[in-house]
Amino acid sequence: MANSSSNNQTTYLIIGAACLAITGLALYLSLPNKSSGSGSGDGNDKSTGITPTKSNSSKRSTSTKSTAASSTNSNNNNSSNSSSVEDDKSLHRRIEEIDREGKALFKNKEYTAAAECFTKALELIDLSNNNNAASGNNNIAGESNSESKNGLMRQVVTLMNNRSAMYEKASLPDLALSDCDAVLERDPSHVKARTRRLRILESLNRYSEAIVEHQVLYLSNKLADELAKTKNKEILNSVVSN
Repeated sequence: MANSSSNNQTTYLIIGAACLAITGLALYLSLPNKSSGSGSGDGNDKSTGITPTKSNSSKRSTSTKSTAASSTNSNNNNSSNSSSVEDDKSLHRRIEEIDREGKALFKNKEYTAAAECFTKALELIDLSNNNNAASGNNNIAGESNSESKNGLMRQVVTLMNNRSAMYEKASLPDLALSDCDAVLERDPSHVKARTRRLRILESLNRYSEAIVEHQVLYLSNKLADELAKTKNKEILNSVVSN
């Protein structure tokens, strides 16, 4: 009986141990896989790390493209400005060449041909102004562009005045008067143009108009003298005070 009882206890112990082992195994299997979880976490971390990298790369790419585009636009503007400046220089050189040709013809007393030379130069300036207006280059190159315009304006006045002199020499008073008017419209203080206008009006017996020009010339000369005196006084005072 003692042996039977001992055997039963042993059996119970084995069965109990087996149950505990099965329960432990079941609990173990029911737990999440730490290794898998850790791997997944690493994967998520990696994934999370890649996304900003791609985003930053994309931003850098976009920024690079934007910078490149800005640089290209800047280069294009600089190229356009440089081209505009070169065109202006070329235009000035060409006008000066034509002006010299006209003056050479004047010395040879070929007055009509000389007038045609000055007309050619004026037409070049008109063409340049029209091209700049059409292409929108009027606002390019800022200060340089303004200086170029002023230079062209002075050349227009000089060329028109020279052409009016050729027309007068060629006995074309109406054309000469027209150029005088154009010069005085741009520069009312232009003495040569006003003197020529007075002379032509007298030759055409248009005395009432000639008297007006005479009075304007008289007042202009008197004003110039007064300004010269004032300037001389200022210079003298400056020297004395120093």
